[in-house]
Amino acid sequence: MRRQILIVEDDFLLALEIREIVEAAGYEVLGPHRRLTAAWDVARIADVAAAFLDIRIEGGTVFPVANVLQKRGIPFAFVTANPDLITPKIYPDAPVLNKPFAAAELQGTLRDLLH
Repeated sequence: MRRQILIVEDDFLLALEIREIVEAAGYEVLGPHRRLTAAWDVARIADVAAAFLDIRIEGGTVFPVANVLQKRGIPFAFVTANPDLITPKIYPDAPVLNKPFAAAELQGTLRDLLH
């Protein structure tokens, strides 16, 4: 089974772009999820290797999902147009991709998360 990457993004076109990049790199995608409750459920139980998280999604902010992933030791990166919402002290190891981003930037971040 291929390693699974969780995508939490509520912008449909951007979610598809992230999905295509991740699949082209040879990984299986979980999602994309646009609602907090669905993303949180997946983050709690799925065999996830890494995740890309938009901050503002349907249902609130993605921080409950980030907290679950952090507790499980699963690396993640924020993909956001609102980097000022991130508290670096709480998520010191989480890379931040500012929207818009280049495909190569997301690919590099994925490699960094998995190695």
